[in-house]
Amino acid sequence: MKNSRLKQALIRYLFPYGSMRVIFAGRCLGMKVKLTRQMGHSILIGYERANQNFLCAKIRPGMTIYDIGANCGQMALFFAKCVANSGCVVAFEPIDILYDQLVCNGKLNGLNNLSFQKTAIGNANGKTVFLFSNTYPTMGKMQNTEPTIQAVDYVEIAVEVKTLDSFLGQLSPPHVIKIDTEGSAGLVLEGALRTIQKHKPYFFIELHSPEERAVVQNYLGMAKYAIENLKGDKVCDLRQEMASPIWCYKREE
Repeated sequence: MKNSRLKQALIRYLFPYGSMRVIFAGRCLGMKVKLTRQMGHSILIGYERANQNFLCAKIRPGMTIYDIGANCGQMALFFAKCVANSGCVVAFEPIDILYDQLVCNGKLNGLNNLSFQKTAIGNANGKTVFLFSNTYPTMGKMQNTEPTIQAVDYVEIAVEVKTLDSFLGQLSPPHVIKIDTEGSAGLVLEGALRTIQKHKPYFFIELHSPEERAVVQNYLGMAKYAIENLKGDKVCDLRQEMASPIWCYKREE
């Protein structure tokens, strides 16, 4: 424990919050970020390497990616690099402090292929209550979702919420949709049924609870999607198999 605290103190001394740093390892090598408490330091040495290595084999230049639950842009920067200048990434983030850092990190890298939407994504348009923790900023969630995720310093924030279907005709059609929303993936899918039917996007989904797994299984089943884990193994029933994240695609008719 003592060594761990010393290590953390050293990292914060060498890479202080508020400073701009260049990522020196991983798929985003050479990209710039503004370090903040919400961003953390792990992005400097390669954020979620296994996930990024998997997605590199799936994403091609020219694709359109929707990043739902973008946080400070940890994955949005990676997506923007993958799709290159011929593609585009749309990052969705409802919380002011995270959205501002997301935009800042995009501008630091001059990413003209990265755009931003300041909204949560769900199954209806309007307002919703979002629970946000400054101590654990990646654990933010919409109210009444994912009861297993709890933070002692949650504050209630009123945010805008929209369905993905409400963006039909306004944004480039998605080739891949990444969802990491701490329990509300089912709500995202419920509000994207027309988008799924029309464009048949791939999905990369982080799952959290049995309830979320059941709802995701239901909507993907209705849409006739196949589900795989990151090893490429078929997942027949998310309620029984604890795969996460998952890769989902439209089955051959």
